[in-house]
Amino acid sequence: MAIETWEEAGLIRIGKDFVIGSVKLLPFQNLFIAFDSPQRLLRSDARDYVMGIGRSSLTLANLTIRRKSRSTLDLGTGCGIQAFLAAEHSDTVFGTDANPRAIEFARFNALLNGMKKVILLGGDLFEPVEGKQFDLILSSPPFVVSPHKSYFYRDGGDGSEGICERLVRRVPTHLREGGYAQILANWPEKAGKEWSGEVRRWVEGVGCDTWVLRSESRDAATYASTWIRHTERGSPAVLARRFRQWMEYYERLGIDALGAGIVNMRRSKGKRTFWFATQEAPSKMLGPCGEAIAEGFQVRDLLEERSTDEELLILAPVVAPGVRLETRHTKAQEGWTGPEVWVRMTDGLAYEGRVDSCLADLLMQLDGRRSLGSLLDGMAEKLGVSRETASGPFCLIVRQLLQQGFLLSQSLPQKQAGAATPQ
Repeated sequence: MAIETWEEAGLIRIGKDFVIGSVKLLPFQNLFIAFDSPQRLLRSDARDYVMGIGRSSLTLANLTIRRKSRSTLDLGTGCGIQAFLAAEHSDTVFGTDANPRAIEFARFNALLNGMKKVILLGGDLFEPVEGKQFDLILSSPPFVVSPHKSYFYRDGGDGSEGICERLVRRVPTHLREGGYAQILANWPEKAGKEWSGEVRRWVEGVGCDTWVLRSESRDAATYASTWIRHTERGSPAVLARRFRQWMEYYERLGIDALGAGIVNMRRSKGKRTFWFATQEAPSKMLGPCGEAIAEGFQVRDLLEERSTDEELLILAPVVAPGVRLETRHTKAQEGWTGPEVWVRMTDGLAYEGRVDSCLADLLMQLDGRRSLGSLLDGMAEKLGVSRETASGPFCLIVRQLLQQGFLLSQSLPQKQAGAATPQ
């Protein structure tokens, strides 16, 4: 290929005595992905900047439920990375984006990587795929809650009717029965109110079970300064003026903090009532977590069915294969402190926490043969309290262990240690 063809395609710039790349090319797994150089953000036409594989890209890729899909949608495809990864377990993948430059990049990357199952379409939200339904919908949209729509990839509209809310509300129309949607989102949080209130409002009446994992929450000033530093350029006076604009905007909307995480949704066949669950995400993920998300939906179905303590106590769960109990000592100025007993997950959603001796003993007895009720009786006797006194706290802890994946119910498909992810 002639070097002039590369210049005509916008891949390089040729000067009198230099040739410089106009885009970045990054190897990722078995792919090569082209995207804009961050230097483009310095230009006056930076609005259509196309980002590459960042932290949000990796988060969504790790959390994606990678089961067999007849048709998958990557909404807000950007450089195309989520669509290309989904092609491995999908018959057909549609990638859409409102940014024409992003579609051009994604099409280039599709050709570069021989992606024949990926169809790329320009347009806003679901407009390019109107009338179609999918087994899996993925989206890393422009989720930043900001006063201006300066960049396609970043700004999603205001906190009262932004792109994340519009996405969530329209998902059920395009989701097949039994299908999943996984959407990275930011949302406003207000002092004195439950952090999940805004997302709960989004999903009211949409006809899906919803599980929100919050990864972080930042006060408005920290959130604004982080994004301004990330994308804005100018003198200190210009940046200070931008910061004031962002803060005035948040004050006008009554926003004290901004939360971030993933909204997981499932359209369930034949259901008339739908559950809404929230959870703080673990501090780290170890390997792909898609199966942990799918199993989390099954666990929450079970807990909805067994909503009373007595119904829960009939179960005889087992400890998940990836769980470890550890005794830890910490080096201090004089000798060592401890011992402390910790329980942690070694794969997927890697929750961990300190436990007391009673809980450690309980975990070691959960072998699937004894019911929770019989174990409760033994614990109550050991503590010298009545069954009724111990039942409430005991069941609360068991529900938390199930929700965080430490326990598996015998009534659910069992995850085998080292088992391959279903395709």
